[in-house]
Amino acid sequence: MENETSNVTEDAAPESETEATTLTEDSARADALAQALNEEKAYRQDERFLFVFAIIVLLDVIVFDAVGGWVVPVILVILELAFLVVLARLMGVEEVVDLAQRLGRWARHVFDLTVRAVQGLRKPKVKTG
Repeated sequence: MENETSNVTEDAAPESETEATTLTEDSARADALAQALNEEKAYRQDERFLFVFAIIVLLDVIVFDAVGGWVVPVILVILELAFLVVLARLMGVEEVVDLAQRLGRWARHVFDLTVRAVQGLRKPKVKTG
């Protein structure tokens, strides 16, 4: 009976090591699969965004050809840019979001410079005498 107990204990130790190794391998494999899945999701989101962008460009060609003048196309482009920035944020396309933030900072800077220039032109009239 003691021999059987010692044999079982000795046999159990190597199995636990292989089980631990198997669990570690399974965990590493699961991590690799999760990372591959996340990369595939990001790739598909980028692809969908580019598809929507291409459709908008094609529709712009049709609409701009049909519409005379320049006011409507300019308004459409501004609205489309706003839509595309929001869509890029929702889809997680970081490049477009970064570009939009840079353009926003640049526009704010240009606006501030313009306001300062206009304020410099309007100097208050000083009453003399």
